[in-house]
Amino acid sequence: MVNLKNEIAKAIGISVPNTIPDVEYKLLDSTKADGYTRQLIEYDSYGDKVIALF
Repeated sequence: MVNLKNEIAKAIGISVPNTIPDVEYKLLDSTKADGYTRQLIEYDSYGDKVIALF
């Protein structure tokens, strides 16, 4: 099976790590719903704070 991410990286001349780095995040809110839990998180991305639903 072809890994598209690796093929694109190879085509444009960059290397892609084989592992995903651990991302530290802060849980801001958590809401239980029918069959899932919605979480509001905040994490740092190259100096910028990012807020996301997970």
